[in-house]
Amino acid sequence: GLVETFKIFIVDTVPPTAPQITSPAPGTVISFEEDMDLQLGGIQIDIKGKSEAGADSELVMNDRRYVAVADSSGDFIFKKVSLLSRGVNKYVLSNFDAAGNISIAEGLIVSNNLPKITLLAPEKGGYISKIKEVAWSVADVGGSQIIYRILYRPANGQWVVLAENFTGS
Repeated sequence: GLVETFKIFIVDTVPPTAPQITSPAPGTVISFEEDMDLQLGGIQIDIKGKSEAGADSELVMNDRRYVAVADSSGDFIFKKVSLLSRGVNKYVLSNFDAAGNISIAEGLIVSNNLPKITLLAPEKGGYISKIKEVAWSVADVGGSQIIYRILYRPANGQWVVLAENFTGS
């Protein structure tokens, strides 16, 4: 007796679907208001995305490595990813499938604590005619110097600079 055995196997050489970050949305500027852990330096946020179901995902952000596994719908989440308090955060996002194939996506997430400007006068819904006081307040968490430029536009006209390059409140 000679016994022959045949086994069929499939060689998977196709990389998984390229991963995509879905939250934060592309172009979003992240600020301290989204920080999930004020005790840590920088800004901590969850990063969510979409990839091939079951794929192992790896995120390298600012030289820190985070790992997650996509669920059966292809959704993944990296918890408490540390971003710079202010600056450009470069990332490399990789997916690995069971056969060891890899797909990579790269990008940037900008973090900045933008100044908050509150218009005090005229009140909301008010308008300016003739001579009118315009008042505002500005809060800047980062303590940066704020430089102002004030413009005016008459009805159906071009913008006119009333004042620029001044500081103060």
